[in-house]
Amino acid sequence: MKRLKEDVGPVTKITSMYGDEIKGFQTFKNNNPFLFKHGGTISKFELAYETWGMLNESKSNAILLHTGLSPSSHAKSHPLNSSRGWWENFIGPGAALNTDKYYIICVNVLGGCFGST
Repeated sequence: MKRLKEDVGPVTKITSMYGDEIKGFQTFKNNNPFLFKHGGTISKFELAYETWGMLNESKSNAILLHTGLSPSSHAKSHPLNSSRGWWENFIGPGAALNTDKYYIICVNVLGGCFGST
């Protein structure tokens, strides 16, 4: 498989108000107004995310992993952040979210304290 993911922002490191060092996420920047489904608009936003695996050429193997109750996109360790993620044992080669087969994208929620607007 050929890696098709493009870097859309610099790899970022921040320190949250909780004192946790969060590093290794990337940032998608949207500079256009965004209309929410149930009303309201924001003029622009940044969305922090982390990925594991390889996106295939047809872009048909992507899985979007929502953070649930955790505000951080750090679901699994990787070379830019070696600390254990909140789903460390479920993402990786041969795991439930098999990175030999799927391209996993985990985003930080909008309004979260770990890199998103």
